[in-house]
Amino acid sequence: CGISKHNIESGIIFEPGFSKKSGTGIGLPIAGEAIERLGGKLAARYSDNGANFIIEISKQDEEY
Repeated sequence: CGISKHNIESGIIFEPGFSKKSGTGIGLPIAGEAIERLGGKLAARYSDNGANFIIEISKQDEEY
């Protein structure tokens, strides 16, 4: 069960509307877009224990 290696490696899980269950398939695309707007990126990697999601956002040195 879970997300297959093929679906992770192909990147299809980040396409709007992609769902293998009863979901809408918009969660990961929305999360990825929000993270990109912050100058970061969302990635997924497959492991024997299941999917691993990596969020990278650089620290911004700004004064408010």
